[in-house]
Amino acid sequence: MTTPSDQPIGTAAIYSILTGRFFSSAISNMLMVILSIRILELTDSAFLVGVNVALRMGGSAFGALVAARLTRTVGLPRTLLGADVAAALILIVVAVLPAATEVYGLLLAGLVLGITFGVSNITMISVGPELVGRDQKHLWNGRIQAAQALAVVCSGLVTGLLYASGAADSHMSLAAAGFVLAGLLTSGGAPMLPDSGPSPAQNTGRLGFFRALSAGLPIVFALLVLARMGEALGSGVHNVGFPLLSAEYDTVNQALLAGWLLAAWGVGKTISGLALPPILRRFSSNGAVAMVFMGANILTFVFFMAIFQADALLFFITLALLAGLFDAATEISYYSCLQIKDRTLRDRLLSVSYMVERLALFTGILAAGYVLDRMPLASASALIYGVTIMLVAVAWVVFVFALRNPSARSASGDFNEI
Repeated sequence: MTTPSDQPIGTAAIYSILTGRFFSSAISNMLMVILSIRILELTDSAFLVGVNVALRMGGSAFGALVAARLTRTVGLPRTLLGADVAAALILIVVAVLPAATEVYGLLLAGLVLGITFGVSNITMISVGPELVGRDQKHLWNGRIQAAQALAVVCSGLVTGLLYASGAADSHMSLAAAGFVLAGLLTSGGAPMLPDSGPSPAQNTGRLGFFRALSAGLPIVFALLVLARMGEALGSGVHNVGFPLLSAEYDTVNQALLAGWLLAAWGVGKTISGLALPPILRRFSSNGAVAMVFMGANILTFVFFMAIFQADALLFFITLALLAGLFDAATEISYYSCLQIKDRTLRDRLLSVSYMVERLALFTGILAAGYVLDRMPLASASALIYGVTIMLVAVAWVVFVFALRNPSARSASGDFNEI
């Protein structure tokens, strides 16, 4: 009989989880590009590319909603294994669909892959303090970022070659086998966790989703989520725009530049994932970590904007690396702010935040697909990224005032606790 553990896991288990996460993320990143390019080939529609990626983001929001309940119901190992196995199954289904329904299958795959990624991603972040200890949470976030960033690098380097190497159904079958392997590695290192009581979703019944979104949060947390929402809205541009930019850059291998951009972005994220956690551990409060989040958020979009204004491979690669560097800094610092001591409140914060983020990304991707069908890439990216930077800057200013006002902070003790 398995006994839930309340002790930090060992090094071997950590590396098993991280290795599984690496494979799962690498496959997921390759599929994001391959599915988008395949839809573009079949339909010549930037809007449908946007719909596919948007379905993935909407699925991630749903995955975040059910992640805490799944973990408490079936346990951490089965949750992580089930997410990757479900991803494998949908790919097998798509691989055997007749050609006439391929586009519909690709869109369905985007939705299901989003759900499974949302479940595994939010679960890994939420249980981090229990897995490694609260004093190591920055390091855990950095390791997760580094594993996923290395996956971006590797997948980016091979995506173009893989896409040119065979038929779409063979890609799906190979990816399905990889997901099963990833699930076994991740779940094999994951322990059963002690129950911390019912999750907010369990307490709220059928209206759990709406009550979770409307539940009162301290204003400092709400402003962090608002800034994260702004980031997600703006991110629609590169989620849709990278495949389009890649198709324009090389008409023979249309996935090549997208792969290189993802690889360079991943290198930047890897560097940040390794270098930033020791710096964050020196900070005495979440307020200081939140300043890193806000600043890195804005700089990320400055460099993403510059990518779509560039016209040479060296500039593309350099700017993507810098965007990845600050993008990872944004992720690590943001989730560190939300990983407060109380696990039930932490689950609620992370679930609400991830749902808002994914739904905002869903909206941003659809909007980007619509705009990019009507405006040049350079002009559309400058417009949308500029609005995003302004929104984050406004949230930052209000956040600073709220942080200085005890009456506005509400649960200031929870927020400022590292």
